[in-house]
Amino acid sequence: MESFVTDILVTKYLAVASALLLVYDYSLTFSDEVLLVWQSSLRLGKLLFLTNRYAVFAETGFYLVFLFQSEHNLCPIFYNTAASLSVAGSFLAESLIYLRTYAIVGGSRVAMVLLVFLNLGCLAVSVYFAFQGLSKGKFGASPAPSIMGCALPTGPKWIQADLFAMMFSEVVIAIITIQKALSQKKVGISKFAMSLYREGLLVFTFLFCMLLANVALNTFPSLSSKQMMLMLPQRVLHTIMLGRMLLHIRQRPSTALPQASWNFQRSNAHQDSIPSFIMYEHGDATSQPGIELAPVSHHGNTVSGFHHDRDPEHFQSMYWSTRNLNAVSR
Repeated sequence: MESFVTDILVTKYLAVASALLLVYDYSLTFSDEVLLVWQSSLRLGKLLFLTNRYAVFAETGFYLVFLFQSEHNLCPIFYNTAASLSVAGSFLAESLIYLRTYAIVGGSRVAMVLLVFLNLGCLAVSVYFAFQGLSKGKFGASPAPSIMGCALPTGPKWIQADLFAMMFSEVVIAIITIQKALSQKKVGISKFAMSLYREGLLVFTFLFCMLLANVALNTFPSLSSKQMMLMLPQRVLHTIMLGRMLLHIRQRPSTALPQASWNFQRSNAHQDSIPSFIMYEHGDATSQPGIELAPVSHHGNTVSGFHHDRDPEHFQSMYWSTRNLNAVSR
C-alpha cells in the first residue's frame, strides 16, 4: 500500500506540474499565436495547429479530475474521456508532423497518399485497441480512498498498442526527414532550413524517449501503479514543443529574407534546380510576417521575382524551406 500511495502522489505531482507548465507556456506564446496564426487565412495547417493546441487543455482537465476525485463510480467516466482525448490529441499532433513532412518531401501526390495511409493506419490501430481496452477495463477499490477514488484500471493493455503505433510513425517520419536533410545538404542548404530539420529531429528524440519510458511503465507488472505517471507529461510536452516549433517557423521568415525584386540570369547549369515557384515576403514583424509562394515569371533567360543576396545554387534549399513553411503554418 505504501508503494501505491507513493506512486499515485508522484503521478499527481507530475500531472499538476504538467498542467502548470501548459498554462505557463500558453501565457508566453499567446501573443505570438495571435500575431502569427489568428491573422492568417483558415487552412488545414492553421486548423490542426489550433485544435492540437487547445484540445490538450480538455484532456488535462479530465486527467486531473480522474486523479483527484474520490468517487469510485466516476472513475470510468473521467478516465475513458481522458484516454479518448489522448488518442484524438495524438492523432492531431501526428497529423501536423505529417503535414510538415509532406512539405519537406516536395508535396508530391505519392508522398501525400503514403503519409495519409500511414497516419490513418496508426489511428485505426490506436482506436481499435483503445476501444477494446476501455470497454473491458475494470477499476478496483482504491487501497487508499483518501488519496485516489479507485485503483488504476486493469484489463487489456490498449495503451501499449497506441504507444507502439506512435513509435512506428515517428521512426518513419525521422527516416524521411534525415534522408531529405542529407540530400539537401549535398546541394547546399540555408541555415534556416537546417534549423528546421534539427528542431524536427529534436522533437522526435524527445517523444521517442518518452514513448519508450511509457511502454516500460505499462508493460512490467511490478510497475503497474506507475502506468499513468508519464502519460500526461508526454502529451503536454509534445504539444508544447510542436507548437513552439511551428510558431518558430512562422517567426523566422519575417526577418530572414529582405524585401526587394529579384532578377538574375538563369544558366543551363541551374535550369533544372530552380523550381517554378519563388518566395516573397510580405508585411513586417508587427503586422503579417511570413513567406508566401508566387509563380515565377520567365522572360527568356531571366527569372523575375524575389531578390536575395545568395546566388542561384542556394535557391533550391530556400525553396524547400518555404514549401515547409507554407504547408504547416498557413
